[in-house]
Amino acid sequence: MFRLLKLISSFQNTLLLAFLLLLAFLMVVRYNQQQRHIMGDTLLEISGRVHKQQSKLLAFLRLPQQNDSLMVRTRELEKQKDSLFAQLQALRNQLLADTLDMGYVDSLYPAREQFDYIPCFAIQNTLHKSYNHILIDKGRKQGIRPGMGLVSPSGVAGRVVEVSDNFSLALSALNLSFKLSVMLEGTDYTGVYEWAEGNYQYGYIDALPLDAESLLEKSQKVVTSGVSTVFPRGYLVGTIASTENLSQDGFLRVKIKLATDFNRLYNLFAIDARHLPEIEELNERMNSDE
Repeated sequence: MFRLLKLISSFQNTLLLAFLLLLAFLMVVRYNQQQRHIMGDTLLEISGRVHKQQSKLLAFLRLPQQNDSLMVRTRELEKQKDSLFAQLQALRNQLLADTLDMGYVDSLYPAREQFDYIPCFAIQNTLHKSYNHILIDKGRKQGIRPGMGLVSPSGVAGRVVEVSDNFSLALSALNLSFKLSVMLEGTDYTGVYEWAEGNYQYGYIDALPLDAESLLEKSQKVVTSGVSTVFPRGYLVGTIASTENLSQDGFLRVKIKLATDFNRLYNLFAIDARHLPEIEELNERMNSDE
């Protein structure tokens, strides 16, 4: 013990200098916004690169499950394609009959798609915290911006909140701060999705009108309402898990099973709303006129 104290005392000036340098560094980062932002980007880059290497190994081990999941998803998309094709053909025939004497069929062409999807991978994903996050392997250089929606092939996953050059941090749907406007598929009833903490497989719909209770069925789909500009209308969020619902302040609180398996989260898409800059410009003009 005496030798240890003697060794420490012999380096006391060096240790004091190191402590003061660390203290000065922390004060600079804490009280200067620019340095804090630079430090945040640097730490995100370092953390991203470390977790990316870990993720590569885990991804290799999960290849069989990923292939099975992709095959199932491909089959589902093929079924959806066939169904949509049949509906389009029926609509085309009806429109042709209605417009034959008018000499034009412009209404047969759908509006230009307003959303792009940027593929990415989850390289870190927390499940058991109150405020969970997802780290993805794409950043500013790959076109990712704060505010973009994040989806898996199965359903909604989160929303991007911070980006560096090559990595991004997203607010997971398993986060007490994450809110999303949703609706019961096939109806006009809307509510607000939120996570209730404790189980990564379930969430809740709040603010659902009481008269929607008669329409609730177990396994009924819950989808995005399209009210926000982050997610397109109709993207799957989950399914009704229980029809025994709680009534709060004149509204229903409904438990749902989430469509995304957050325990096996890997393949993701960041949603680029191409029409968002135009909407923001209009909002700025409106605010400047007030």
